[in-house]
Amino acid sequence: MINTQQVRELFSLGHEIGAHTISHQMLTKIPLNEAKKEIFQSKSYLENLIGSSLVSFAYPYGAFNKTIINLVKEAGFYYGLTIKEALLKDKEIDWFELPRIGIDETVGPLQFRGRVSQSLEFYEALRGRR
Repeated sequence: MINTQQVRELFSLGHEIGAHTISHQMLTKIPLNEAKKEIFQSKSYLENLIGSSLVSFAYPYGAFNKTIINLVKEAGFYYGLTIKEALLKDKEIDWFELPRIGIDETVGPLQFRGRVSQSLEFYEALRGRR
């Protein structure tokens, strides 16, 4: 967890800030109106905090379905991130079911470079999607 000043600082350094709900609930297990509130309020709060639009949403616990995806689209996000670990290979990309590349404290500089090097071109295309 980071505080509001750290969020602003990360954004000022060029990092993308994305939403992830207000209270980290599993969106597929709560009433639809609560899920909508979690998605929309997290976007609004962070946009007001950083003074810029958000484009990405990460599904808490990786839990999503078509209804949740539609809410994320309705909120104005451009893409959604899952917890699936994979690289994209197909030309047909589902922008609301994007996989990730796992990076944690056990990954050194060489492993980091190896994991992300294949994804840099895709990431640049993703950032250009705005």
